[in-house]
Amino acid sequence: MNSKRLGSLTLFFFATIWTSTGHTGELRDFYNKVHGDYQPTKFEILKVLTPEEAEALGPHITEIGIERDGCRGTCPIFTFIVKSDGTFRYTGERYVQHIGTYTGKVSMWDFNLLAEFIKDAGYMQLEDHYALAATDLPAAFTTVVMNGKRKIIYNYGDAAPRRLWAIQELIDSLLVHADWGNKLVTQPESK
Repeated sequence: MNSKRLGSLTLFFFATIWTSTGHTGELRDFYNKVHGDYQPTKFEILKVLTPEEAEALGPHITEIGIERDGCRGTCPIFTFIVKSDGTFRYTGERYVQHIGTYTGKVSMWDFNLLAEFIKDAGYMQLEDHYALAATDLPAAFTTVVMNGKRKIIYNYGDAAPRRLWAIQELIDSLLVHADWGNKLVTQPESK
């Protein structure tokens, strides 16, 4: 990746050590019983990475997307593509809350967490096509652009490994907290 492109990307490196809220819950108590009394400290570092530091971190994801295809029932039909700067475009067709074409923004923090999960899950090494030998099941296309290379995976009937299902669900979850900016097109006409 060239340094000009990296220079235009804003990458953050967050290192967070547990923060104490004064709360002692059941799981913290159990953890302390097993591992000894842990007293967290408050510490957070925010650092803007140089292009060289960003390059050293390895693969960079610039786009993530999902397209849910229909079935004969009420399967949602939509396309959602989000860029690494948090901007997205969305087109909802049927059985979704937002009908029409929209642009908006998602949290860059959420995008970066999802991008890390996608890298860790080995998305780029998955097969391009998974399908059950059945009819009328929902299908999903997912896409990731990593280091300038696009990969698209077709998953019919959730036949793919569970890690792809998890990626699909996490992409969908970005929509929950999205800032739905502008509706670009009115509701599609009925046929």
